[in-house]
Amino acid sequence: MRFIKFIISLVLMIASPALADTTQKSARETIQKYYADINAHKYKNAFKLWEKDETGKINVKGQNFKEFKIGFANTRSAKVEILEVGEIEGAMGHIYVQVHVHVTARDFKNTLKYYDGTYDLRARSNTLVATDWKIFNAKLEKTK
Repeated sequence: MRFIKFIISLVLMIASPALADTTQKSARETIQKYYADINAHKYKNAFKLWEKDETGKINVKGQNFKEFKIGFANTRSAKVEILEVGEIEGAMGHIYVQVHVHVTARDFKNTLKYYDGTYDLRARSNTLVATDWKIFNAKLEKTK
């Protein structure tokens, strides 16, 4: 009987809108931090927000830190606008969320480039409030 009560309380807590707001808020903050780090040229901090392979040195895009940093060699600044944070989903000991963004990037020639797309974030679900989101996929397309 205790076990059943525990399961019921757990389900109610997971279904709580307050919990969803907290995890969606922290997902939003993760992407904002990612772009704040890029904008400040703190690439190590930005790289830390990506999931890594078993060595901890290669992100899920197959880049080591040096390759990651080179990808921003022509970026003077980057600004992100969060368009939408999706619903939290859970599976296999993790929770997932997709964040839709619009990005404005400025290069060193002061040319603006615009991108729309999504970031897929994942966090372990061994706690009731996930705040340790990691980026495990990004799909950005250049727009006009």
